[in-house]
Order: sequence, then structure tokens, then C-alpha cells
Amino acid sequence: MIVRENGDRYDGSHRVVYYAPDEQGRCAPQHVKSEFDEQIESFYELREAELERLQGRLLAGEISSIGFFVHYCNMTVQDTAARMRTTQGRVRRHMTPEGFGGLKVRTLKKYAKLFDVAVADFFQFTHIAAGMNATAKRFHERLIQKVQVTIESEGDDS
Repeated sequence: MIVRENGDRYDGSHRVVYYAPDEQGRCAPQHVKSEFDEQIESFYELREAELERLQGRLLAGEISSIGFFVHYCNMTVQDTAARMRTTQGRVRRHMTPEGFGGLKVRTLKKYAKLFDVAVADFFQFTHIAAGMNATAKRFHERLIQKVQVTIESEGDDS
């Protein structure tokens, strides 16, 4: 999983476009700040705090990578089991470090597809420093992942 050092922050760039007559009476676009900026910014802050909390639990051995993604994707054990076509007990077992250790690649591929991640994301976190950018491309049914890290140019807002 790729994690930015400074988190995913809302930069206030969302704008609402509405059309109104200009001085010549023509219909022209007007760009205004979104009225939901505070809620959007709050969402990003909560998401970053949740990522840090879950990553701490994962590294402390309280949950497995499966448990991390179940919680991070705001899923329930029941929903995960239904989507995986397995029992809730099996999902609960996979959410523990002990249960995760015995998973087969076939099962990891199913979880990777469910969480929209690569299989490698169950085994590593890639932290990207400020001023850098990373992209990941998946191959062979999510088994192989190519991560490319680049230095952001000064005019790059991504």
C-alpha cells in the first residue's frame, strides 16, 4: 500500500460551476468555492487518522492485513464473508495474524480483488516522502505490482 508522508490532504480545489449572464448578457461560467469544503477536509483528516490507527494495530500484531483492509474499507465481517463466498468465522480467522499466515495465494488474490489492491499490499507499506509521487500498476491478476517513484516537478499538483 502506498502511503504519502504528509497524507492525502484536501487542497481546497473543488469548485462549483454555475452559469450566469455576464456584462454583455451572454451566459458565462462562474467558478465558486464548494460549500462542502469543510466536510471534505474533515473527511480527509478522519481518513488519515484511521489509516494511522489501523497501521499501528497491524504493526503491533493485533490484526492481520486482511483485518486492516476490512476496517479501512469500512466493511463488516458479514459483508466481507458474503463477497468472498465464505463463512464469517473464516473471515474472522483471516483477520488475525495467525489465521493470515496460513492463507493460500488463491485466497489472497480473491481478497486483493475485493479490496481493489495488489497481493503485495498485504505484505508492505510504501511510504512516499513529500515532493515525491508514486504510481502502481498491477499485472497477472494482482500477483505482481510495479511501483514507480518519481520526483514531483514544481508545477505538478498531483
